[in-house]
Amino acid sequence: MNQAWLSQIPISTLGESYRAKAAYDPKKALINAVETLCGKSLTKAILEDVTTFQEIGLDEMSQDQKCALIEKYASIRSPFAEEIVDWLQDGYSFDPECLTE
Repeated sequence: MNQAWLSQIPISTLGESYRAKAAYDPKKALINAVETLCGKSLTKAILEDVTTFQEIGLDEMSQDQKCALIEKYASIRSPFAEEIVDWLQDGYSFDPECLTE
C-alpha cells in the first residue's frame, strides 16, 4: 500500500457499503469518511477537489493545476495531505521495472 493514510478513506467506506447494500450512497460515505479521518480544513479541500482527482486524474492535469494543488495541500499539516502532495509530484508513478516474472 503506497498511500497508507489515504487508503483509510475507501477502506472505511467498505463496511458501509456492505451494511447499506442497495441503499449505499457512495458520495455520502465518502463525505463521512473524509470528515471522520481528515479534520475540517483538509475535508473541505478534498471535497472541493475530489472530482478533479477522480475524473481528470494526474495524467490529464495541467502543470498549473498540479502546482496550485501542491501549494494548497502543502499548507495543510496532515499525513493525508502529505500523501496528496507526493502523488501530485509523481511520487507514486508506476515503474514497470518493479514487475517480476
